[in-house]
Amino acid sequence: MALKKIGVDHIDFSPNPKIINLITKKSFIKFGDTSYIDHLCIFNIIPNLAIKLNIPLVVWGENWYFEYGGKKFSNNSKFNNKILKNNNILKNTLAEKWVSKSITKRDISSFKTPNLKDLKKLKFEPIFLGYYLNWDIKKNSKIAIKNGFKPREKGPIMGLYNESDLDCTNIPIHHYFKWLKFGFNRVTDNCSNEIRKGRMSRNEAIRNIKKLDGIKPPKEYIENFCKQINISKKFFWKNVEKFRNKNIWKKNAENKWYIENWIVGNKIIDNFGHTKISKKEKLYLMDLGT
Repeated sequence: MALKKIGVDHIDFSPNPKIINLITKKSFIKFGDTSYIDHLCIFNIIPNLAIKLNIPLVVWGENWYFEYGGKKFSNNSKFNNKILKNNNILKNTLAEKWVSKSITKRDISSFKTPNLKDLKKLKFEPIFLGYYLNWDIKKNSKIAIKNGFKPREKGPIMGLYNESDLDCTNIPIHHYFKWLKFGFNRVTDNCSNEIRKGRMSRNEAIRNIKKLDGIKPPKEYIENFCKQINISKKFFWKNVEKFRNKNIWKKNAENKWYIENWIVGNKIIDNFGHTKISKKEKLYLMDLGT
């Protein structure tokens, strides 16, 4: 709807779902990440298409170092390989490393590693829009709504923003792993952002974190993911627990996990529930499975 109102050419590309699901399963087990392949495709398909279609200028959204924290690349106006490698979102694992008996070079051809010589010849220039404009999710949301976008009616899936994480049911599970690996989740990300923008106090942020930061993705999202990569829910949770960082997580006398010296208080057990979704959202998930 929004694209129709703006009036632009639009290419919607879907890689082979069987290959995507296979790599998703392997990366979930190896890295504890449900969205590794999504990010790999985002960062590789676009420059590959730019080469193919002779498009030198590519505009990305926000510089995540500037938006979510990290001084090293926060002032960069352009997206480059150093930013990508240091972010570790791709786990230093190129697309070519998945080539095997079950995955051919042709299978990964759309999201193969872009050829640097071809990019140089193209004079490829990927810029961050957030370097030139004040990137603000609330302001962006108002613009998007005017052009047909609809935020989630029931509030955020994960974090503070009901505009976020609506395009993929696996991304909230991806966020949840951060809670296990690093001891903070999407609420901490969003609260930090709101503090920097002067819209929230530190005390208010701590209250939000205590109430919501450990919340689990919707049960239906987890069930959908398990069906996608053909695993049981028992295997899912067993693999999830494998990535709980024992350097920050400890067990109390009742064998319950808690984060040692958590910012909101010590020995608060990890017994957060799941985000609940509406009947309409459940029907949408059923449509995805058909």
